[in-house]
Amino acid sequence: MEEIQKQEEQENRNKPDELFRLTISRQAEEALVAFLDRINNGFEAGKVTRNQAMSWVLSRLQERFDDSDIQQIRSENVNEFAFLETLLKQAKKTGQMPAELSHLIQKQLGFDDSVTKHSRRIKAKGGAHE
Repeated sequence: MEEIQKQEEQENRNKPDELFRLTISRQAEEALVAFLDRINNGFEAGKVTRNQAMSWVLSRLQERFDDSDIQQIRSENVNEFAFLETLLKQAKKTGQMPAELSHLIQKQLGFDDSVTKHSRRIKAKGGAHE
């Protein structure tokens, strides 16, 4: 699947004359309309289209895009369920639950730290609770 995606990306780079559709939020649409109004207001030599404006913006943004921008976008679009699924997959694969998640689970179940510490000691000694 990853190879197919890479192949499609390469094909897309080789076809600069093609247009691609993009779906945006209402807030982004309002910003784009305001942006186009500013661009086209008083521009007598033509009219900049939505596609032209967004292509220009994205091309320029890519040149200035850095790690802090990536972190900001990621922080604004966190999906807690997807992250929990990732943690669970990793825990199943390694056989170890992350300590923070284990602590949260114990707390949600109503167990305090002394109970979980006692259980860990029994497991460490080879007790029946393994």
